[in-house]
Amino acid sequence: MKGRLQDMVINHTNKDSMFETLFECSPDACLLIENNRFIKCNQAAVDMLRADSKEQVFNTHPSEISPEFQPDGRSSYEKAEELLAKIIDTGSLHFEWIHKRMNGEEFPVDVSLTLIRDGERTIIYTVWRDISVRKIAEESLLREKKFSTEAVNSLPGVFYIISPTYNFLQWNDNFERLTEYSFEELGQISPLELFGGTDKERIKERIQEVFAKGSANVEAELVSKSGKHIPHHFTGRAIQIDGQTCLIGMGIDITERKLAEEALLELKDKLQEQNEELLQNEEELRTQNNELLATEEMLRVQINDYEVSQKLLKEVRHRV
Repeated sequence: MKGRLQDMVINHTNKDSMFETLFECSPDACLLIENNRFIKCNQAAVDMLRADSKEQVFNTHPSEISPEFQPDGRSSYEKAEELLAKIIDTGSLHFEWIHKRMNGEEFPVDVSLTLIRDGERTIIYTVWRDISVRKIAEESLLREKKFSTEAVNSLPGVFYIISPTYNFLQWNDNFERLTEYSFEELGQISPLELFGGTDKERIKERIQEVFAKGSANVEAELVSKSGKHIPHHFTGRAIQIDGQTCLIGMGIDITERKLAEEALLELKDKLQEQNEELLQNEEELRTQNNELLATEEMLRVQINDYEVSQKLLKEVRHRV
């Protein structure tokens, strides 16, 4: 009995020693919370907080090394108390938090809490991971995404990205406005459903051409949800997205150009008609002029004959 008890004590001591070693040597900031206060931490936590010693961290409430408010606008103290109460029921929690170093610098951490019961004691094992670099990368990505979205939405025409399975992957606000389809609807329809008649087959051929040859363009009438037919000049180029070839392109409304072309054709026809009328009038004038010339010639002959006859008559009278 005595030997078994000694073995249990040795095993417990070994486990405590192993935990202590893992705790202290962990590259992550590790802390223990009891009664909502930090009672222990490793050197990584001291370094992360820019503290002078472990004792500077002991007996502090999590909110005391946090800004007054978290990014969601809630009080750090109230939110920390809520989470510390919640883990008693859940046993573990994982969340992001903004802490504050001893020099006042705020930094984001990924927090993992695990509940440990040791007899009558309730201890919360806490692990922090500084995610400042990740957050900077995420913010940079968000800025790039926002810039890309703003740039796409500022385009004068419609913008779209189409998958090899003929689904819309991305589009701009102009596309929704022009087609009159909602965001959810555009995510479910095929590009071919936006065209009718022979345009549908022509659009299909041009899309296939993009995937086969790398680029294509076509003029066709986009048909809105309400049935409006809007002529567009569409372009498409092949682009690699997440390992698959997609189509990226734009469409420019050419309604005004089409109206101008129709007006030009109408003016051309009108000028042609007027030209033909002028040519006809010119021919009629030429005919009338010829008739006048003929009449003039005939009168000249008649006058000449009259003068000759008068001369002869005068000579006859003189002889008599």
